[in-house]
Amino acid sequence: MPQEYWQALKDSVEKLKAPYKLPKALPQHWINIAIGRTDFKICAIANTRDKWIGVQLVISGINALDNFRKLREKYEDDSKTNLSKNIEWAEKEGKEHHVNLIFTDTDPTNKLDWDKHHKNLNEWIGKYFIYFKDKVRDI
Repeated sequence: MPQEYWQALKDSVEKLKAPYKLPKALPQHWINIAIGRTDFKICAIANTRDKWIGVQLVISGINALDNFRKLREKYEDDSKTNLSKNIEWAEKEGKEHHVNLIFTDTDPTNKLDWDKHHKNLNEWIGKYFIYFKDKVRDI
């Protein structure tokens, strides 16, 4: 299911001529989107167990925590005003930190809803891409 789900999303992105590109669809519950800087990526997620989809900015690498904290300090309030009040800035244990936006009660296994899911994901991947692209370069 995941590979088919991501391929359908990739097909819809190509039709939209979005400012970002999706990689080859793989059989996993996420797909990564490059944002133009090493150790930063946008990730779309389809959680089939708990029935939700989401978009996140993922910050990884040796300076992940420092980069995450710099971004959060500069942009947390602005992102909640200009992107979504529901954004969660999640400082995690380990090597990755996330800026999450989750859509609950959304079952990625229900093919009848895929068009709606993909429209939502395309919208928010695009918003994340536009909002964060220059900001991650500037920290």
